[in-house]
Amino acid sequence: MIHFILASHGTLAKGMYESVKLIAGEIENIHIITAFVDNNDIKGMVSGEMDSIPAEDTVIAVTDILGGSVNNEFMNYLSRKRFYLIAGMNLPLLVQLSLTVGEGDDIDGAIKELVHSPETAPVYCNERSEQAEDEEF
Repeated sequence: MIHFILASHGTLAKGMYESVKLIAGEIENIHIITAFVDNNDIKGMVSGEMDSIPAEDTVIAVTDILGGSVNNEFMNYLSRKRFYLIAGMNLPLLVQLSLTVGEGDDIDGAIKELVHSPETAPVYCNERSEQAEDEEF
């Protein structure tokens, strides 16, 4: 079974999931961590979620900031089998994860493909607009 954990400083993870539901529908086995909202014990919040998931299940955790306290706490679980950690949460990435990654898939390969895909990367629209203008002439 696959479990998704969305974790952020503040309510970003909750808002992201609300947006994912509008686009892609409900995700089964979703866990949301909104750190430093009502609880400052990030270690306890992360361990509580991780302990609630059977060791044989797959966990895909997505955090907001690489090197932030939320991400750093999840880094402690990298040795766990079937645990995948992605930093840099964004809506296109979450939508693609929810629609394309399933049990029995090559999850490591799928995640690598998604995080390197131009479809899930930020785009500087000013630069893109300038390139389009240059190409028209």
